[in-house]
Amino acid sequence: MRVILGNRATSPTVLGGDAIQQRKTGEALERLGVEVVLAHGEIKTFKGIDLVHLFNIIPVENTLTLFKQAKAAGVPVVLSPIYWDATEFLMHTQSKRERDYLEWWQRTRGQRLLLVREADYLLPNGVAEAELLIREFGTIAPYQIVPNAADKIFYYGNPERFRRRYKQRKFILCVGRICRRKNQLSLIRALQNLDIDLVFVGPVDDYPYYRECRNEKTRCHVHFIDTMDQYELSSVYAAAEVHVLPSWYETPGLASLEAALAGCKIVTTGRGTARDYFGDAAWYCEPGDLDSIRLAVQNALSHPVDRGLREKIRQNYNWDRVGRLTLTAYQHVLGLKV
Repeated sequence: MRVILGNRATSPTVLGGDAIQQRKTGEALERLGVEVVLAHGEIKTFKGIDLVHLFNIIPVENTLTLFKQAKAAGVPVVLSPIYWDATEFLMHTQSKRERDYLEWWQRTRGQRLLLVREADYLLPNGVAEAELLIREFGTIAPYQIVPNAADKIFYYGNPERFRRRYKQRKFILCVGRICRRKNQLSLIRALQNLDIDLVFVGPVDDYPYYRECRNEKTRCHVHFIDTMDQYELSSVYAAAEVHVLPSWYETPGLASLEAALAGCKIVTTGRGTARDYFGDAAWYCEPGDLDSIRLAVQNALSHPVDRGLREKIRQNYNWDRVGRLTLTAYQHVLGLKV
């Protein structure tokens, strides 16, 4: 079997969860004997291709272009929507950038509708995502849940590596791009009177917002660290008291999966698919409510680590399982014996 895994043109340079999902899924499929071609923004040829698998309908125009090209070539399309409704977040922010984005979001709804109805098969990352697609778009293509996953390297993180290098002992961690959707400024404000360090790891996606975060007055010591490789990041997760992702939505947030696999306590947003993965083993917060964020973090700090969550992530949310589920979906679409 020869397949194309296609994503937005910026996926190699703007590394989001969709880009990691595309790459890691491809690697897992290759271990199963599938020939994989990664495409970013364009597909040069469909010769010898059995199926196209597209990722992410939030930046929808590029995905729709690839979809139409594949359909014109007579190649079936599997779609990982990686979808959540961004309206609440976009209406909450006062940034002109996000206000412009809201107008675009509403204008491009019909393109997402076409994709989720006309694709041959959908692979939502969670039950909550599938249910949302049905609520918002009505009739959708047949689907199978294929979860997101965390690389096994995070299971073996050494906390002392990070502690020796950065001289950090007790701290709260937040991993992700510095941007309004990830909601780091609200986290700083929510924890401003706590006597504990707050460490952010991730590239800056929105410089004006980053400056707001840097300039916020707070009692807690706030540290910003740029992107790390997985080996370094595994030690940060392992050293942290709690990992917090108070985003406006996540599906479910790769950083939360990675942190849980490293044995970290998890505070995450109540928006998106996080509950599908963490159940009662995490603390959930309302992204627009500082008291909710603070209370969730304080509760996590006062409770022991749930060791069962780490094993649950290791067994159920790994890339090998994602590869097997994805291949089963491909075989179904192509009418092959599973």
